Amino acid sequence: MNPKKKRLTCPDSTVTPVPTQEGSSASSMSKKELEELRYDTAVALLKAMSPGSVFQFAVDKQLQLLDAYNPEELKNLAAQYKLYEPTTKEKGGKGF
Repeated sequence: MNPKKKRLTCPDSTVTPVPTQEGSSASSMSKKELEELRYDTAVALLKAMSPGSVFQFAVDKQLQLLDAYNPEELKNLAAQYKLYEPTTKEKGGKGF
């Protein structure tokens, strides 16, 4: 990377660089090499994120996956993970 060149980032991101045409030697890579490069890059990006960012990233990915479910399937999945059961707290004077 040219040190004098400004690093471009994707919108709403301070970490993820924007893909450029000039550095694209991916066409000379095999399918397996490209897959390994994507994996290694994804791992490096996740390692650079804070734990809260990683959690939010995982939530966003789950939302993308759940977008394909219909309402009935979502209700069944929610019931499987007991999303609709209220949590109960003990009430009492256990404090100062």
